[in-house]
Amino acid sequence: MVFSRGVGVAAIAVRGRAWAVASLCALLLFVALSCTRPQPYELEDPTEAAKVFLTALDYQAGEMVWEFLLPEDREVLEARKAEFDALTDGKIERKAWEFLSPGHIISSPAEYKGVTVDEGRSDGDNVVVVVELQDESTFDLPMVHKGARWYVDLPLESLSEQDSAKQRGM
Repeated sequence: MVFSRGVGVAAIAVRGRAWAVASLCALLLFVALSCTRPQPYELEDPTEAAKVFLTALDYQAGEMVWEFLLPEDREVLEARKAEFDALTDGKIERKAWEFLSPGHIISSPAEYKGVTVDEGRSDGDNVVVVVELQDESTFDLPMVHKGARWYVDLPLESLSEQDSAKQRGM
C-alpha cells in the first residue's frame, strides 16, 4: 500500500511538471506569434492603415489612434492636455489622445465608404489618402511613411496656431 501511494504521488508530480512545461510552451508560442504579427500601423498599404485608423477612431480606441499620430501631433495634444490640466488644477484626469475626437477629423468613421491614394499628390513616403463618405463628399488624410510604419499627419500644428490667435484676440 505504501509503495502504491508513493507511485501515485510520483505520477501526480510528473503530470504536474508536464502540465507546467506544456503551459510554458503554449505561452512561449503565443508570445512568438504575437511578436511576428505586424502592428496595425505597420501595414504596407497606406489605405489599409487609414482604414484601421478610421476604425480606431470610431471605436474610440485612443491608444491605437495615438500610435498612428506623428510625434509632432502628439506634442500638440500633450500641450492641449497641459492647458486643460492647468485650467482644472489636474482634478479631471484625461489622456492626451482624448483631446482628439472623431469630430476633429470626421463625425463618424462609419460614414466612409472608400479610401484611395491620390497619386497626383503623393510622393513615396508622403501620401494623401482620400476618404470618400457615403454622401459622395471627400476629405484628405495625409499620411507619412517613416521606418516600417505609417503615421497620420493631421494639421494639428495649424489648429494650435489658430487657438493661439484666438487667445490673442485675432
